Amino acid sequence: MHPPGIRNRDVPLAAVALAEKLLRAATEQRTAEEGARARLMTRLISDPAAKALSMAMTDRIIRSTDPVRAAQGWRAALSRFGVPHGFGWSDRAMLRAGAMASRILPAVVMAAVRRRLRHDSRGVILPAESAPLARYLAARRAEGTRVNVNQLGEAILGEEEAGHRLDAVLGLLARPDIDYVSVKISAIFSQINLLAWDATLAEIKVRLRQLYRAAAAAGKFVNLDMEEYRDLALTVAAFREVLDEPEFQTLSAGIVLQAYLPDSNAAQRELTGWARRRVAAGGAKIKVRLVKGANLAMETVEAELHGWHAAPYPVKADTDANFRRMLEYACEPANAAAVRVGVGSHNLFDVALALVLRETNGVRDAIQIEMLEGMANHQARAVRDEAGALLVYAPLVHEADFGSALAYLIRRLDENTAPGNFLTDLFALAPGSEAWERQKARFLRGWEEREIVSAISRRGLRQPAAAVGRPQPAAGGEAPRHGQQAARLHSGSRLPQSTAFENAPDSDWTQPAARDAVWSAVETFRLTEPPAELDAAGISAALATAQAAQPAWEAVGDAARAAVLRRCGEVMAAHRMETIAVLRDDGRKAMAEGDTEVSEAVDFARYYAATGAVPAGAEARALGVVVVTPPWNFPFAIPCGGVLAALMAGNSVILKPARDTIRTAWWLAQQLWEAGVPREVLQFAVCADHEAGRALIADPRTAAVVLTGAYETARMFQDWRPSLRLFAETSGKNSLAVSALADRDLAIKDLVRSAFGHAGQKCSAASLGILEAEVYDDPV
Repeated sequence: MHPPGIRNRDVPLAAVALAEKLLRAATEQRTAEEGARARLMTRLISDPAAKALSMAMTDRIIRSTDPVRAAQGWRAALSRFGVPHGFGWSDRAMLRAGAMASRILPAVVMAAVRRRLRHDSRGVILPAESAPLARYLAARRAEGTRVNVNQLGEAILGEEEAGHRLDAVLGLLARPDIDYVSVKISAIFSQINLLAWDATLAEIKVRLRQLYRAAAAAGKFVNLDMEEYRDLALTVAAFREVLDEPEFQTLSAGIVLQAYLPDSNAAQRELTGWARRRVAAGGAKIKVRLVKGANLAMETVEAELHGWHAAPYPVKADTDANFRRMLEYACEPANAAAVRVGVGSHNLFDVALALVLRETNGVRDAIQIEMLEGMANHQARAVRDEAGALLVYAPLVHEADFGSALAYLIRRLDENTAPGNFLTDLFALAPGSEAWERQKARFLRGWEEREIVSAISRRGLRQPAAAVGRPQPAAGGEAPRHGQQAARLHSGSRLPQSTAFENAPDSDWTQPAARDAVWSAVETFRLTEPPAELDAAGISAALATAQAAQPAWEAVGDAARAAVLRRCGEVMAAHRMETIAVLRDDGRKAMAEGDTEVSEAVDFARYYAATGAVPAGAEARALGVVVVTPPWNFPFAIPCGGVLAALMAGNSVILKPARDTIRTAWWLAQQLWEAGVPREVLQFAVCADHEAGRALIADPRTAAVVLTGAYETARMFQDWRPSLRLFAETSGKNSLAVSALADRDLAIKDLVRSAFGHAGQKCSAASLGILEAEVYDDPV
């Protein structure tokens, strides 16, 4: 080991020398089986098609219990990707032979394939059954390796599953051969709602107390895992607040921080300051497990769907630099006196850095090296021998739930083979090689950049303009479809327009400022009362005003109307929180769902402004006066879409709101007027009775009606006036098809969200599940 007293500038060079020593030791003790596995991984990494086929087969083979159906999925994957050279010749031969044999003997072939898959993953995901788990733990204990176990299983979609997982973790704590477990807060509580922050935190703390009491009674250690960025602040808050309770002052517990999140730097410093005060007051130390993060793809997709900055750093080099900054901070003696650190990495340079820093700073007992079970075991042995101890992170799964572990397997494969990852080079790494020099240069650059890499939350930055054309969850109709409606609201034909536009970002409820703003609006915003209802005479007067104002509005031209619509989008975006408050009070909307409705309304404004102009060479005229009659279930976005489509086409509009949500429509109208839509061009009309409504629809001055509502209402309008130009979106059945090869947990989540989100009142809500027989007949 390196003696204390190494100067700071010599630390990275000492780490490089130690990393080379570790690599040589690992190579020397690598077994023949490990060498073969390393060669296989090298081929997989260098062949994208082999990696894609591995992921596709892993995803498809386990889903179905019907061998015929599983064989079909397997052959489909082979047909799509072929048999890549990234597999060895024997594996390629078996893949081809198996594909042919699966047509005749699917049960035999698929059973063999499943056994092979389970065998190949046995070192990464361990059996949770008592006997094999006991044998594994005994073997690890005999070789001096400590184990951190993490129970995998079915997705946590409801409180029943959360209760099962909590019981499973308590069961692990009760075993005499287990002394260290990891668990996520999302595994023990299924109803995390950031807008109900206090209630969510209170319930998480109830369950965390159960785990801590079990751990305290048995002398065990509980580590709070981290997966989604959404859960970072909640996890830190629950961890601190429960451990602050007198009952747990002397309990040592741990928490994970992910270095690919800039936010983790501040979280580490907050936790360290708190832990130092805790220890000074006689409390126990805490532990921070420092990892780089393994959910980049999930975070990227989530951010893109909502128009946010992805929470992790955009480049791997920044993650590495932040990891080294956090590690250096953890190794400062004053900090290490209160916070033990688990360094979770397979990067030998980072492992060596941790070992050098702990010796240099005299904090050996506070810094522990941790690795994933089954990932480069020869390297793990070399590290254990050099460090004096090793903790391995071992996920467990019952055989019946093995399919639930697929996401973990695929994520690990994707993570470990990503460009820039140390493990992409590890399997063919040798001191002095090109790969070694490349990784050494990355390490030294990351060490130098640790002092300058940003620690500012990316999700706390100003929300970006979303990617052009980003799909937006639609409340009751998608912008491109309504864009065609805007085209039809001209009397002449026109050429199709580009559908490119910028989506409005949704509110990011992970940010305290957003949560505070919406609750402030709920508590303080008061809407002016809408005007009196109109009888038939009042309706006639409104029609006369609209008819008189329409020609001048049409005459201002496409560019001027587009400018007004863009201002409409700006005003609606500026009043987002007040609109959510109105939707909550008037439409009984959940706030998160009201938020996406505002986003859709802003999208309508931007979309029509960008695409609603008549192209050169085409001729079109407005229809005249358009009546927009929206439903009550989406009282902001749907009327906004109809109104703005008609306005962009040069029409004047009478907005007749649904009776149950008059105040929401009134608030919409006020925002559009504020943005510059003339009041004579957009009028607000609440019909006093049935006769007033009939007068509005049947009057020949009404050139067109935009209706979203019941089929019977559309027919009634046609009965009142057979010649009416009617744009009607009416009721229907929507379904979701689930195949036997689908991710059933995800399918359940999506089906429930579609059917019951927005209180089940979404016009596109799935009211029918179309299931393959195997899925339908599954008793689980």
